[in-house]
Amino acid sequence: MSLKRFLQIGSRERRISVLKRFLVDEASATIASRRRSADDGGSLGPDLVSRFLDHAKKTGRPLHDDELFSVVMNIMLAGRDTTACALSWGFYELSKRPHIVQKIVEEVEQTCGVDDPDYSYDKISQLRYTHAVVMEILRLHPSVPNVHKYAVGYVFLLICIFSMCILRFHFASVPTVF
Repeated sequence: MSLKRFLQIGSRERRISVLKRFLVDEASATIASRRRSADDGGSLGPDLVSRFLDHAKKTGRPLHDDELFSVVMNIMLAGRDTTACALSWGFYELSKRPHIVQKIVEEVEQTCGVDDPDYSYDKISQLRYTHAVVMEILRLHPSVPNVHKYAVGYVFLLICIFSMCILRFHFASVPTVF
């Protein structure tokens, strides 16, 4: 470790300190907001912090802010590598297929507009072709390829076998081609 880093001096260390403070503030604000909703009896959302709070409420085991803070920081930082991986493979696949890029551009222009584009959630969720391209890239190049699943009972095992048969039938024609 360098002396500058140890003493936390220098422009790089100041930037890291500012970014760390921002992450801590955002995580603390998220936790406080979700806790207020839970304490007021309001409906908790589908996010993980709300689910943790809901589970704690059901089990009677209190969750401290430190525990929730660790969860939030993990969520905020964990997606960095998988997102970078997905974007890298996406740009690689799209660089080989300019006709697909052109279709995506046309779909975005048609759906969101050209002069004053509207990139709201509602508009973006209407991009069916773009969504299909993203799903295909993730199918060919999963960001987390080694997800191990184990059967917890016979029913689950039968569902897995049935699903695998459907996938095999569905992707019977050259599944490695984009």
